[in-house]
Amino acid sequence: WLGDIHRVRRWDPQTERYDVWTLGNGSGGAFDVLPLLELPGDTILFGVADGRVGMIDPDDRLQFSDHYGNILDSPLWSMELGLDATRWFGGIGEVAHLAADGSFRRFGQEQGIPEGQIRVIEPTSDGGAWIGSYGGGLARMRPDGSVIAVTLRDETVQALAPLASGGMWVLQNSGLTWLDQGAVSRIEQGLGSDLRAVSYGIPEGVAEGNSGRPSVVALDSRRLAFATVDGVVIVPSAEVPVEPRAPLPVIDRVLLGSAREALVFPLQVVVQPNERFLRVHVSTPKFLFPGTLDLRYRLVGRDGNWIDVAADGWIEMAAMDPGQYRLEIEAAVGSGQWVATRPLEVMVVPAWTEWVWLRTLAVLAVLALAANFIRLRLLVSRQREEAARAESLLLERAARQRERHQRELARVGQIATAGELSASLIHELGQPLGAIVNDTASARVALSRLETEEPEQVDELSGILADIASSGQRVSRIISDLRGFFKEGASLAEQVQLNDVVRDATGLATTLRDRISLEIEHDLDGALPAIAGDRALLLQVLMILINNVAEADNGSQVRKACIRSRTKGNAVSISVADRGPGIPKPLNGQLFEPFFTTKERGMGMGLAIARRIVEAHGGWVSGRNRPTGGAVFRITIPLSDDLSREKP
Repeated sequence: WLGDIHRVRRWDPQTERYDVWTLGNGSGGAFDVLPLLELPGDTILFGVADGRVGMIDPDDRLQFSDHYGNILDSPLWSMELGLDATRWFGGIGEVAHLAADGSFRRFGQEQGIPEGQIRVIEPTSDGGAWIGSYGGGLARMRPDGSVIAVTLRDETVQALAPLASGGMWVLQNSGLTWLDQGAVSRIEQGLGSDLRAVSYGIPEGVAEGNSGRPSVVALDSRRLAFATVDGVVIVPSAEVPVEPRAPLPVIDRVLLGSAREALVFPLQVVVQPNERFLRVHVSTPKFLFPGTLDLRYRLVGRDGNWIDVAADGWIEMAAMDPGQYRLEIEAAVGSGQWVATRPLEVMVVPAWTEWVWLRTLAVLAVLALAANFIRLRLLVSRQREEAARAESLLLERAARQRERHQRELARVGQIATAGELSASLIHELGQPLGAIVNDTASARVALSRLETEEPEQVDELSGILADIASSGQRVSRIISDLRGFFKEGASLAEQVQLNDVVRDATGLATTLRDRISLEIEHDLDGALPAIAGDRALLLQVLMILINNVAEADNGSQVRKACIRSRTKGNAVSISVADRGPGIPKPLNGQLFEPFFTTKERGMGMGLAIARRIVEAHGGWVSGRNRPTGGAVFRITIPLSDDLSREKP
């Protein structure tokens, strides 16, 4: 069986021809056949580069298996049948082990599997396996799943060929490597990877190894056939080669600077600041292997790759930075394994300008000076900005004060004019109201004379005249109280029961509204004490607050209010709450200012007069929005004559 490009072939020795199964004609290698595995029962499994797993059954039918397609996350690069009927599968940096009962375990790079394409898996009799990776080298997996990495000169493993004698051949890009029985045993026991391997490459006539399908075949018990880029190489497996081991290189001279000789025992050298040029000479008994000995070196801490040693044996290193280094030197014969000598420890002493702490201190000092300079600049700039801002605030505050004083002067003029108008109105309205009251009394006397003629009409007219007289007397009383209110030293010594004032105000308000329905709810404290004050003026205050409720537009023809009375300490309070739109927040502080109004036809005097009356009684009035909607106004009047109580 042979895996080929886009096809699988089988050579039939009886007919001397190939049977061919074609997979496709796509480009890019998607249909290339990778590994082949012969199962019991004359069945062949093969992996395809696109990740599928194909099968050719004993009836020569080609089909693709879903059972094996999900074992690994990457395309299959190797398949092998274990000694206990188990199956091994290798992908890219991962290996899967399928047991006879159908269970499987997966191993990845975190478990030690080499990176790269797992091109060969060789199961061992103990349940483990040898794993060869193209790019990751060789590894030995133990039965418990632990992995031992093996260091080879060439990590491009193409094929493995274990022998019954205990040794093993390894096919790589550089050719063939032979591991003897001792090296294999030490690796399997975990005793190290000192392989003492022998390599056969181009100098020995072995071309570069190839990833054939398969890469190695046992022709018989004495010969192995390996695939290379130049064709098949046949190796007599019974002939164990002799190891051409290279001698250990010796460091015999070390020169510092231009010519100073340095001691090399112990293997350590110190390079001073004025000696940044190091020369090391290496010698070997080269006459044992004329023309085949190679030397290489690398300075660990500076060099990433190995560098060939010059033909004269001198290694020259210049421009080394301060620090600790290690010079490693290796030798090899032909394509054999590299042999390392003891490394030379090199310490480069820094000059005083190269001390890290001194450099750090200088950098920190410069940074500190720069930071201090920047801080001072920022401080000066901030002070200038603050001074300019303070001056701007002072000018703005002065402008606002000047504007406020002008408004207050205009308001004082308005209040004075309003006072004069009020006094004039009080004086002018006094006589007509008195005449109305007197005329009403006279009309009632005249009606009494007609009582005998038409008693029903006389009773109706008497009721109307009684209401007119009562209203006129009430207005006359208010005007009289206002006249006294505008006089100096006006006395407010009447005992007033605020609950009665609330009821009177509610009665007056409900009779004054003809277009809007006004619903007023009472929550009055029955034990509310009387206060010293003027009943008519307090009634006027409540009428103003109830009138505001009636004029508050809540989108409905029904206006609702709740009036509460409470005793709070040494004072009584009356609150009027509505369900209107509330008080606009920007205007909250101007509610009780004269001539301030939010109504189209209002004068802005109602709340101002209410505050003046309440303050004349030693109390205070406040207004705020309710959390549930609407506004509430509260008047508070002390019970005693002590007016030093702090107002909210």
